[in-house]
Amino acid sequence: MRRLLLLLVLLLPVQGLRPALAMVSQAAVPLDRILVVVNNGVITSSALDLRMAQVTRQLEVQHIQLPPAAVLRRQVLKRMILDRIQLQVSRRMGISIHRSQIDLAMKDLASRNHMTSAQFDAALAKDGIDVHEFRRELRTQLVIREIVARAIRPRVHVSEREVRRYLATERRIGQREYHLRDLFIPVRGHARTSVKKAERLASRLEEKLAKGARFRELAIAYSQGPKALEGGDLGWKHAGQLPPVFLGALKSMKPGDVSRPLETPDGFHIIKLLKERTNVPKKVVTQTDLRHILIRPNVILSPAAALRRAQRIRSEIKAGVRFGALARRYSDDPLSASEHGDLGWISPGELDPSVERVMKTLAIGQVSQPIRTAHGIELIEVLGRRQRDISGAISAFQIKRQLEMRRASELYHHWLQRLRDQAYVRFLARQSKPAS
Repeated sequence: MRRLLLLLVLLLPVQGLRPALAMVSQAAVPLDRILVVVNNGVITSSALDLRMAQVTRQLEVQHIQLPPAAVLRRQVLKRMILDRIQLQVSRRMGISIHRSQIDLAMKDLASRNHMTSAQFDAALAKDGIDVHEFRRELRTQLVIREIVARAIRPRVHVSEREVRRYLATERRIGQREYHLRDLFIPVRGHARTSVKKAERLASRLEEKLAKGARFRELAIAYSQGPKALEGGDLGWKHAGQLPPVFLGALKSMKPGDVSRPLETPDGFHIIKLLKERTNVPKKVVTQTDLRHILIRPNVILSPAAALRRAQRIRSEIKAGVRFGALARRYSDDPLSASEHGDLGWISPGELDPSVERVMKTLAIGQVSQPIRTAHGIELIEVLGRRQRDISGAISAFQIKRQLEMRRASELYHHWLQRLRDQAYVRFLARQSKPAS
């Protein structure tokens, strides 16, 4: 449970303290201080202090030695700046996350942790996390996910030729999964001096690791990757989700090993292999051939209006209009929409629990009623079912999804860096400026 909570809490910014109660006099409220101006928004001292307290608490729960306060403060502030920029972009894009979507996301988290909603709230409280603040941060995560869906996913394309080539050359390694930590040192610009500066820092960190320094603590202090505050923990990754330079290093690594600095176009990575899964026990599951239509609420389309639209689409399907044609026309999932809504053969655990519960009750050829999920409103149609041993198996569909995820991650990283470079960020307290 704590591992999941750490991922959620550390990824998300705090949107400021709650407004003071009306009965509290202005004299009793201390004057807050603006630390950073981010475009047309600000980060205040109280917001940073609250975020620092949350991060510190979560690192202590994980028994991770804290870096010097100034170092941790810089890392937390850097994360807050990136999150603020993305929230500003979301407003320009018209992205709006409604309370019902947050409720569904909370239920999903509870379900994935094998808890009821009440048990999940109690677990948050036990870890010292305010439920209201958690919901606020979860909203930010949902906003960022929606940004990726709209701004990044439509640009991701993996051809059938790429899938066939991967299957032909990497099928064996593609069956593997790796649990990794990553320490990333970016290169600012393309000047040779910038490359050398990043390379020198990566080499110094390599020396520290060789002398016994803990990887996760160096990642918290120095990494500029998106998982820095989680100690660089990337979780389990399929081989197809990893860049080739990582796979090249992993071929000669065993659990516990740390790589040399790996140069990429963006900078230098040092990775640590925690675990590797190569021999998967036999596992027979019922797979479902599925397609769907997703309607996402937004600033113009409320959840109620999205539900009505899904109901009208279902009526058209019942009247004889082809599901695939309506998916191409209406679905807000660009990847599946281009495939007439086709999601391929789905194994248990791959979809939103709300969708899977309904999916199990449908007959082949049956279209569901609209389903409320954290993503929006979905219609699904079951095309077939089969029993399959998925141990060690990897299909063309899975490979395509893995390659799409890897490409989306790369595009998102570049997009986010461009946003940061183009943003107006002014530090009003010099000591608060994050290291570049």
